Amino acid sequence: RGFRQFVDSTGADRLALAAMQQARDVERIPDLAMITVPTLVLVGEGDLLVGRPEKLAAAIPGARSCVVPGDHLTAPFSPEFTAALLDFLSS
Repeated sequence: RGFRQFVDSTGADRLALAAMQQARDVERIPDLAMITVPTLVLVGEGDLLVGRPEKLAAAIPGARSCVVPGDHLTAPFSPEFTAALLDFLSS
């Protein structure tokens, strides 16, 4: 119930987020070393839902990490997020 209220309050796609939750496989840890595409781990400094971005980036060959102002919901709206993403995509 709480998750549905959260999703509705943010205007998110309820069906897409429900599918993501159902697809979670907590028994299997992916082999991040198999990722071969350029990767940016981009998180908000106040995001308590994710782990340390530098640890995740270190597990992916050639990945970069970046921390911007905001939390899990607000970081994507910060100018620093957009700048970091555009910088990554243009490199």
